[in-house]
Amino acid sequence: LVVLLGTGFGQTNPPSQDGQIVSADEPPRVHAPVEATVGGMPAEVVFAGGLPGEVSGLYRIQVRIPDG
Repeated sequence: LVVLLGTGFGQTNPPSQDGQIVSADEPPRVHAPVEATVGGMPAEVVFAGGLPGEVSGLYRIQVRIPDG
């Protein structure tokens, strides 16, 4: 797995307010579908959502690197 950090992925479910600390119990997930490719090959997005313990608006995207 590779962990990417970013901003600007849009609304989350449940909704979160920018500037608030993200709960570790149930971090919000990005509402819209998130897709990733690695070397032109589709990669599985395992998680896309808030980063627990950090300020909302910063997102963690976990991507499984495809074989090959």
